[in-house]
Amino acid sequence: MADAKPTTAAAASSAAAAAAGSAGLDWLACLVDQHSMQIDCLKEECMVLRDCLDAGGVLSSQAFLARLHRRRFAAVRCAHPSSMTAALADVLQTPGLDAAMARCMGRLAGRAVHAASRLTSRTMAGALRAVATALPWVPLVLGGWDGTQALRSGERFDPVSSCWEAMPPMRERRREVAAAVLHGHVYALGGDDGTQATASAERLDLSAGTWEVLPPMRERRRTAAAAVAGGRIYAFGGHDGARILSSAERLDPARGLWEPLPPMAARRHGVAAAAEGGQVYVFGGFNEGQFLSSAERFDPEAHCWAASPPMLERRSEAAAAVVARKILVLGGFSAMQPLRSGERYDPFTGTWEELPAMRERRVGAAAAAVAGRVYVFGGDSGSQLLASVEHLDLDAGAWEAAAPMVVPRASAAAVAVSL
Repeated sequence: MADAKPTTAAAASSAAAAAAGSAGLDWLACLVDQHSMQIDCLKEECMVLRDCLDAGGVLSSQAFLARLHRRRFAAVRCAHPSSMTAALADVLQTPGLDAAMARCMGRLAGRAVHAASRLTSRTMAGALRAVATALPWVPLVLGGWDGTQALRSGERFDPVSSCWEAMPPMRERRREVAAAVLHGHVYALGGDDGTQATASAERLDLSAGTWEVLPPMRERRRTAAAAVAGGRIYAFGGHDGARILSSAERLDPARGLWEPLPPMAARRHGVAAAAEGGQVYVFGGFNEGQFLSSAERFDPEAHCWAASPPMLERRSEAAAAVVARKILVLGGFSAMQPLRSGERYDPFTGTWEELPAMRERRVGAAAAAVAGRVYVFGGDSGSQLLASVEHLDLDAGAWEAAAPMVVPRASAAAVAVSL
């Protein structure tokens, strides 16, 4: 019994120490919370003060940020002194450096450096022009549905580094959107903003990294398809929120006008489209309670439609892309399930051939062709929305997985753009 007393005393002492330590931690946590609140208040007051100075014309936001940058730069130089024998102007005169910078940065980052100062503007302007044709092409995915909302965001994939990069968001949310690329601009047409089908259109200037509003289409369109031929942007079919459409129209970007075209022979909801050889082709879709395998071809010169050989399989909400002058149509929905299958059309022979099945079932996926490969992005597998990406190497005849997108996207659109 004598040994129990020291043991009891030691246990009590440990418990008291633990209680004191816990109280100390609680006090520190409370102190951290108080300091965080004070810092948040100071940040808010600083922002309000900046707004007042900017609104009163005393100090603009740009001037404030410039002074802040100079102050921070001076502090870094003071902390890490060094002797500089050359100025930035001297460094930028290094032969080949400007072109190497432009190739590494790409078009968007190069334009940002171009706008940073008069000095870098002179250097980067010529470099961007010189390497424009050498910049690689990469896929860009726009909009879609992530399971909770229609998306404004876009992502660009670099197949070399297998990295995804966020793009400037669109002005409007768009799922079931159609997209096309022409002369350094990405066009986003129609779609559904989460509440209704829209006729609105906008385009991204890849050099400036900004979206601008375009004249709206003549009709509201979701699940429509887009293509480019003869310097014009074409939009086909879709659904206006009340009915399935057979109508078509095209945009002359130079004049900013939408022109009505002869209607397709069939109404097509969830249609796919592609242009090849100056002709525009539409494939499949849904109409009058059935999935379609039929295809049509529009001749811009003759201004008329003609029937094309039907696909091997009925498909709605499939993805389409052109590789080596042949049109690939991939996935979609038929027989009440998403499809893994794909097929390829040769406009020269007018024949279809079956392609290797994709790794996953995909309806509402997006596709783009880059460097002789077709990439397929996202979609709905029937059980979940997909962020996964796969590409088909036609020479090897097999699909391979690629780095997944940052967010799942169904009913998005994809195009190939130059970096």
